[in-house]
Amino acid sequence: MPPSTLDFLDHIEPRSALLRTLSGRGFVYRTTDLGRLDGLLMTGVVPCYAGFDAAPDGLHVGHLMTIMALRWVQQAGHKPVVLLRGGRRSTGELERYSQMLGRFLTFGDGPTDALLVDSAEWRGAGYSHVHAQDCLELARRHGAMLQLGVADQWPDILDGIDLVRSQEGRQVFGLTMPILDNLAPGAVWLSPDRLAPQGYWQHWRMVADHDVGRFLRLFTDLPEERVAALEWLRGAEMDRARALLAFEATALAHGPEAAGAAASAGGAVLAEHAA
Repeated sequence: MPPSTLDFLDHIEPRSALLRTLSGRGFVYRTTDLGRLDGLLMTGVVPCYAGFDAAPDGLHVGHLMTIMALRWVQQAGHKPVVLLRGGRRSTGELERYSQMLGRFLTFGDGPTDALLVDSAEWRGAGYSHVHAQDCLELARRHGAMLQLGVADQWPDILDGIDLVRSQEGRQVFGLTMPILDNLAPGAVWLSPDRLAPQGYWQHWRMVADHDVGRFLRLFTDLPEERVAALEWLRGAEMDRARALLAFEATALAHGPEAAGAAASAGGAVLAEHAA
């Protein structure tokens, strides 16, 4: 288990499939009322949401840890709700976001299918803290019980929980993830219209040795046993693990065929530079 996870889980081993996965792969930084949240996640489908202050140009790797957490939400049998903040978007923009996120999540009308929501539907309802308002409106409209965010969103998450408690008389929960400061988020877009799969593959191909194991857990679906074996490799063997990270991450964002083409082209470029 990655360092620091148990510290913030108060040394309690989760029982629910979702929290076991998220904590084991290094997503969990802090939670509210862990015991009750863990129990809730074993009672049935729980709608879980994350908000994105998405730019007009789309999403980038700075959003990716949250997207991957939502992916695990869905794989654990719960419902991911994606909230887009930042003003009303056209139908075309929403469709582009659905396509981008559709590589990671399955959208539809089923109980565990992902849902895309625009916060412009309720802006101006009179609350001064807009993130807390999001929590309240999603609890009311879609039954959202868990908000996911990064560590610096903790105060906003607590505000939302308090607002739902005061307005609705019920408990909702929050979970934050660690902040990663080495992902070059402004340059590495998820959309192939902004960055070709080759450039996306290249980003992951150049990560530092000490990040390979952690990034395999966070940004791929590789099972823990395989990651645990790969992260101890060194030298040329570690370089093969880094190549696997680049392929798997690119396959998620752009598909296996694009990842294979990027790996083939990138291998030729790397060999040329090494010659």
